[in-house]
Amino acid sequence: MGTSDRSERLIRLRRLVLDAMERARDHSGGRLSDVFARFADAADADGLTRDDFYRAARADTVEKLSQSKLSRLAAILDAGGFVEREEGPTAALVRALESLSRTSHLPERLLAALPHRMLCLRRSYLAPDAVNVSHVEITREDVELHYRETRAGSLGSSSQRSEIRGSVLWNEEVENVLYVIGHNEFRTNFAVEEAVSMRTQIVVLSVLSPVRPPSFAALAGVHVGLTPDNNPDLPGVPYAATQVFIETERTLAEAAQAQLIQNYPLGGILKASAWTDAERRLLKDADALGRLKSGIDPHYGLLAVPTRRTRHI
Repeated sequence: MGTSDRSERLIRLRRLVLDAMERARDHSGGRLSDVFARFADAADADGLTRDDFYRAARADTVEKLSQSKLSRLAAILDAGGFVEREEGPTAALVRALESLSRTSHLPERLLAALPHRMLCLRRSYLAPDAVNVSHVEITREDVELHYRETRAGSLGSSSQRSEIRGSVLWNEEVENVLYVIGHNEFRTNFAVEEAVSMRTQIVVLSVLSPVRPPSFAALAGVHVGLTPDNNPDLPGVPYAATQVFIETERTLAEAAQAQLIQNYPLGGILKASAWTDAERRLLKDADALGRLKSGIDPHYGLLAVPTRRTRHI
């Protein structure tokens, strides 16, 4: 059954499919039967029929298609080269988010290539002029690859610890992009008050790409999330931060002992004495300072913008 949803996203998706079908039909001499024949195998694999293709070719019938079928049609037509993507600072992020519905666990070849330990440098959305360094462990349990990130931060008299637990996923149709979906749990302590601890959980998403594929020794991308307590002035506004990952041989205990897991001034992040020579080479190779200094991710167009200093990240 179709949907009567008139959301902006669904309207854009219908228009995208209509335009792509028109290009595919023109490419096939105006014959819809030839368009379907071209994509018959892919359509069968995705549970789409000839009638779905015919409905997608007309403005008065495309509304009968569900959002799920439209998304699958768009992916098939895109693979055929008939989708003209929107350009703009957030177009890449929109494509990445849309592809999440088709993600799966990493295949063996990527499992073997992904580092087991990494350090994450992220523009702080708690302190605008700081970079937070955290330690990441990626472990395999059963058939799933699990991601655990531990980090620390401070703001005046407050200290904070957080841990992200999630899964690393990928979309086989989107080259060189990894996704991390999980929950971030914060614990905040306020030293100037009585002993107080506060916990906040948020759903988070990271979209990452290798700096020099096929190597996964250095990754770069964005980290996004949303929590009602994040911004008391605008509770519905998500946060977003640029980030860089580099491979490390150090455990969390070793990184903490070296006093690496903390906030650093943006301009002095590479000057910290705690980096090993191998880590420093990866930071320079990834242009970590350049990526973080601008505050805006060059590919996804997102940045961290705290509107005021609050107790919650």
